[in-house]
Amino acid sequence: MPITSLGLVISLLALAGVPPLSGFWSKLMLFGAAIDAGTVVWWGPWLAVAGVLNSALSLAYYGWIIRKMYFEGEKEKRIKEPKSIIAIMAFSIIFMVTIGVFPEPIIQFTEFATPAINAGFMP
Repeated sequence: MPITSLGLVISLLALAGVPPLSGFWSKLMLFGAAIDAGTVVWWGPWLAVAGVLNSALSLAYYGWIIRKMYFEGEKEKRIKEPKSIIAIMAFSIIFMVTIGVFPEPIIQFTEFATPAINAGFMP
């Protein structure tokens, strides 16, 4: 199932925050916010350091999965993937790369939506 395995690889790399995938921008903004929180709480920058270390460990673990899948896996007969799975994987891959390369619309939306969401939770 080469399309499915490619989708898994790209998803794992996005989870790890590898550019140019969508996870990179979310991790960058999250770590930046943690560093900015250092002006309010002393542990903000340490939280960012812990996040970066966690991302590095995650990438190492994801690399282990990818290596097992492609290089150490048993050679089995090729299973033909249904067209619906190929379509879903293609959409997901295109979406992750597109958001990674052009993050501005999503960032603008979240900057607009965040105060509205916070207003609902503030007493």
